[in-house]
Amino acid sequence: MLGLRSADETTAAETAFSLLRDRILTGDLPPGTKLNQASLARQLGMSRIPVRDAIRALAAEGLVSHDPHRTAVVTDLSPDGLAELYELRLALEPRASELAVAHLQPEDIDEMQECLAYMEDDSLDPAWLEIHDRFHASLYRRSRRPRMIEILERARAQTRRYTWLRLDRDANDIAAEHRLILAAARRRDSAAVQAMVEAHLTASYGALRERLRSADSRDRGGKRLQRGGGVQPATA
Repeated sequence: MLGLRSADETTAAETAFSLLRDRILTGDLPPGTKLNQASLARQLGMSRIPVRDAIRALAAEGLVSHDPHRTAVVTDLSPDGLAELYELRLALEPRASELAVAHLQPEDIDEMQECLAYMEDDSLDPAWLEIHDRFHASLYRRSRRPRMIEILERARAQTRRYTWLRLDRDANDIAAEHRLILAAARRRDSAAVQAMVEAHLTASYGALRERLRSADSRDRGGKRLQRGGGVQPATA
């Protein structure tokens, strides 16, 4: 049990989880990649135990397919998976954002503005996804719906893997959508916030669905997805 392990082992597992999760979410470890515990442990400079624990945690988030008797594999990006995530988010996120408006504090608006300023920069790196999530969390975390927030944040975490497919083409459009959300939040217009968040999610889903279809057709030609919607040669 994790609770019986030393603090060092627990910290190593958390470090391994964070590093591997970032590599999966940004496409550095693309779908279908086998996660060999011994090899990863050598790369990360730690024992296999924290790596094993990290892989279990990644499986709990749906990022890895893990069978104790087989090598873990990074799960596929699929149209069905994308649809389910956005069905969930569209059902909850606009409503949570609407509820939050009445409870927004000046510091929340300031944080959203800071996040937007970063997102408007052209430097699309792994931190961009974190900042993007912070923008939305600064809004819906004031909804006073802790269970809703917990579900949303799990869904948003899994959506990050797909978000990379849109960034290289639509970064400017994404920033424009967030400017509209922020403007409505500044006005404390809850109905407009709900509508803008729903429009943003709908646009994101449509763009990602098309990019996934396009990338899947390239993948059949012997190439794999990588960050930013690009492709790289498939490996055995």
